[in-house]
Amino acid sequence: MPGDEQIQRVRIYISESDTWEQRPLYQVVMQRLQREGATGVTVLQGIAGFGPGQGSQGVQTLATSEHRPLVIEWVDRSDRIKLLLPLLDDLLPNALITLEEVTPYRAMMRSQGPFASDHRVGDSMSAPPQTVHPIVRLNIALMTMIKQRQSIWPVLNEQGYVLGQVTEEQLMARIGLRLPFHLLEHLSERELQAIVEPFISLQVADVMSNESRSVYQGSAIAQALVMMIEWGYEQLPVIDRNQKMVGLLRYDDVLRAALNQAGSDDSTVRDAEPPLPVRLIMQTAVPQITLNQTLAHAIQYVQQGSHNYLVVLDEERQVHGILSDVAILAHLDHHERARFLSFMQKPADTDPATLPGTDRGFLDIIKRDIITVRPTDTVLHVTRQLLDANTNCIIVLDDEAKLAGQITRGGLMRALLQAIR
Repeated sequence: MPGDEQIQRVRIYISESDTWEQRPLYQVVMQRLQREGATGVTVLQGIAGFGPGQGSQGVQTLATSEHRPLVIEWVDRSDRIKLLLPLLDDLLPNALITLEEVTPYRAMMRSQGPFASDHRVGDSMSAPPQTVHPIVRLNIALMTMIKQRQSIWPVLNEQGYVLGQVTEEQLMARIGLRLPFHLLEHLSERELQAIVEPFISLQVADVMSNESRSVYQGSAIAQALVMMIEWGYEQLPVIDRNQKMVGLLRYDDVLRAALNQAGSDDSTVRDAEPPLPVRLIMQTAVPQITLNQTLAHAIQYVQQGSHNYLVVLDEERQVHGILSDVAILAHLDHHERARFLSFMQKPADTDPATLPGTDRGFLDIIKRDIITVRPTDTVLHVTRQLLDANTNCIIVLDDEAKLAGQITRGGLMRALLQAIR
């Protein structure tokens, strides 16, 4: 964890004779803190003492076994103490409770989750997104969206306030644009113009959603994570109190925030829980193709699936590399590209027998230098690898070096969601 993490100690002063619903009060306090996720509590028994309720009574009268003073000592992360301490108010309305910062030499504590409680969206967001006005012609807006690699575009009025938004998914549903943006950006200018030409008569206002989904810059980043997963957004616009656009939160921003929160293994304060292994979050359903199939098969699989790549396997399920739709496109000649794009856009209108590559394989366009991990590797390690390599997926191999699953950005985001819940 970060070296400057705040650790605090709570001391609660009560008597051994104090009870709650006929049970020893110290036991009730301990059980509640344990149930709510406190790191650990110690109850210390005093030899003697007095408090304001005893007035001028002699100290000796307080040293009996029924009335010995107790101190409940609780050391934990400050954000957890801030969250849990109010839960004891009903049990301890009159108890003396002190709070102080401590400097641990070495400690293991319950994890606070992937994000600190004070980590806000504004701490991790990227630069403000490109925006568009509702009267802009759709074909022009599309060209800009594709070149900017931005899958969600806020629609603003002349005063800069948000009217709605346009997303890649909306365009697929409302105007039948079936080609994903990541593929469109690899088209030639002529090919791209042919794709957007049918939309020349439309304006952004004709396809935009009047509901603008965004997140406030002061919201907890954990809240933004929930919104992104529930809405299916890989990018989320960020607004200020005046509803003005101030940033864009991406999957990678959230994942890097989790990495930064995890900090270093050299920290004096470490999580008590063992690191989460890859096997618990990996996806076992992997888009795949075998070496003996044709390029035409690969084109069909990519069009039918939800991924833009295929993992290439031999008969023993050994992984030979990854075949992407972008690699397929780059491999085709001018006439084959036209047939490929037509099939990707309108598969029902294309006879599979006319697809490029019915008579050849794809071994020469496989990406072979891929990152692989084991099921026992930590999720933290794999997240860092995925971000550093800027890759879509990481392949998981079993002990026999055979395909076991995959890790994707979406899978990592869902794992973070489970961690905060």
